[in-house]
Amino acid sequence: MKKSMLNLYLLLLLLIGATNVFGDHSLSFDGVNDYVDINSLVGTALTDFTYSGWYKTNGPNGDEQPIINTQNGQVTINTEQTTLYAAAYSQRNGVSPRYRVETTSNVPANEWHHFAFTAGANTYKLYIDGVLIDDSEVEEPHNSIYANSEIGAHGRSNGSNTSFFNGLLDNLSIWDSQLSQSQIVEVRNSGLSGSEVGLVAYWDFNDGTGSVLSDLSGNGHNGTVHEAVWSTDVPPTTGEVSDADIMIEQHTLSFTQYSYIESSVLEDGADYYLVVSDSFSTSSTNGIDAAYYYQINYQPVSRQSNSDKIA
Repeated sequence: MKKSMLNLYLLLLLLIGATNVFGDHSLSFDGVNDYVDINSLVGTALTDFTYSGWYKTNGPNGDEQPIINTQNGQVTINTEQTTLYAAAYSQRNGVSPRYRVETTSNVPANEWHHFAFTAGANTYKLYIDGVLIDDSEVEEPHNSIYANSEIGAHGRSNGSNTSFFNGLLDNLSIWDSQLSQSQIVEVRNSGLSGSEVGLVAYWDFNDGTGSVLSDLSGNGHNGTVHEAVWSTDVPPTTGEVSDADIMIEQHTLSFTQYSYIESSVLEDGADYYLVVSDSFSTSSTNGIDAAYYYQINYQPVSRQSNSDKIA
């Protein structure tokens, strides 16, 4: 029986000159008492909306970790960090129910990921990194009365506030409509300018100093930073090679030994593709991007008999 050998050559180019679309700052929250007050949003009732942004958790801290919480809805990592859930509220008056969607796998620590939560017209969807994760909402009774709006904290208005985010947040936005999946992917990959139609609030987290988190939407929903500190750890950019990029390093990796796929799976005349998934980050102020190139060589090889194997 023949097998097919794949020879994979991965060329990694480190390029200088590209700009990170997410800027050069995020906010770091210690999971104890850090948060951003966005209470100018109180009273902003949205029947349809989208919450979107980037998060990087440092791990569990003994309580839930809210990313954003307003009168319209919230996005939160649960205490055990086994799920990220999002919930929408018709009213947070202690009587009306909420509608929740959630991930079904553990929330990884020390990794940047993008979320988007869309709600309205009895339709609720949660996306992680542009992929639809859940659109089968659960209706739950909810007794809490809530009259605040905060980033990185629950901000309870009828009890002590013990839930704080433990990690980094960046590029949060609120919209007055349900974004489509293609729009969410575009926001994730390309960022925002602040002039997009439908933006209620957009914080790019690039103030870099001081206690004001600026809203770039033009709607005046600036946040007040409490204890959280500015960081230069930002989400990775999905970059493209341009004329402005200069190659500064080149690495070639070769994978050949025993890297075979059954010929019944890999066939002549069929098209195949390879997904290379990784990220490259740097603290350099020069803005370094990584680009991946690969080449696959297909060749049939004969299986070695046991007597031919090298010990």
